[in-house]
Formats: sequence, structure tokens, C-alpha cells
Amino acid sequence: MDDDDDVRDRVKRLRIADDDVRDAVRDRLRAERVKLWLAPYDDAAALDALADGYADALGEPREDVRAAVASLRASALEKLATRRRLTLEGKGADGTPFTAPLTLDAAGSDARALVGAAAGYDGRVRVVAAGRALQDEGTLEGQGWPADATRSGAALRCLVVPAPRREDDDAMEID
Repeated sequence: MDDDDDVRDRVKRLRIADDDVRDAVRDRLRAERVKLWLAPYDDAAALDALADGYADALGEPREDVRAAVASLRASALEKLATRRRLTLEGKGADGTPFTAPLTLDAAGSDARALVGAAAGYDGRVRVVAAGRALQDEGTLEGQGWPADATRSGAALRCLVVPAPRREDDDAMEID
């Protein structure tokens, strides 16, 4: 039993040490206003060089600082992606619930196709949510669709219905 307690204590001390290194690196990044989600830090060599410089300055092992920098960069990228995410949910063609994850830079036509497929519809659909209809032209952001982050991470309920055929659809199918 003493060996198990000793192992747990060592693991706990290591976690605290890792958290201390991560906090020290985060503080230094903030002080120097380093933005890990921008160039040049999308290059592994630049990221390693930054981490090695911080390891020397902080007097911490290079591996620990590299792990902390990589973890902070991953967190920053995830946070940025969350700010650009739009999730639509509703009932599909057969009445089953669906969820369609999108990004704000998706084209309206691509978003319409993804939502239609997620809802189980073949062909063209109309998508309406938050009092607005999805348009084919422009991006979702350009059309004013709100990101999940502006709604506390909640998905946006939408209505998906089959769209009536247009005359220009028939003209395009003639071969």
C-alpha cells in the first residue's frame, strides 16, 4: 500500500510541476504578446526555437517547455476554431434529429448541401434559422449567421424543407 501511495504522490508532484511550467510559459507569451496561432508559429522549427529560448530563460527542461508550448498552441487553435464554428440542428426528412457542424467561412451553397445531406434530403433544400434563410451566395459569416460562441456554444435550431425545382435547374440538366 505504501508503494501505491508513493507513486500517487510522485504523479501528483509531476502534474503540479507541469502546470507550473505551463503557467510560466503562458505568462511569458502574454508578456511578449506572442500569438501562437499566427505565423511563424505554424512551423514546427519556429515553435521549437521559441520553446528552447523560453526553456533557457526559465531554467526549465526543454522537453517540458516544448510540451507546454505545444499544448498552449493547441488550446489557442481550438479556441479560435470554436469562435468560427456554427452548428445547425433540427429534425431530418424522416423526423430523426440531425446535427450539421459548419464553419463561418463556408460558402452558402456548400452549407446548404451539407445541411440537406445531414437532414436526409436528396436534392435542393431550403434552410431557415434565427429568422433568416440560408443563401447560396457568400459565406455564412457574410450573411450574418451567428457563431456558436456567441450563443454560449449552443447549436442553432433550423428548419430544413425541400426546395421547389427552379426552371433553370431543368435547363441545366439537358445534355
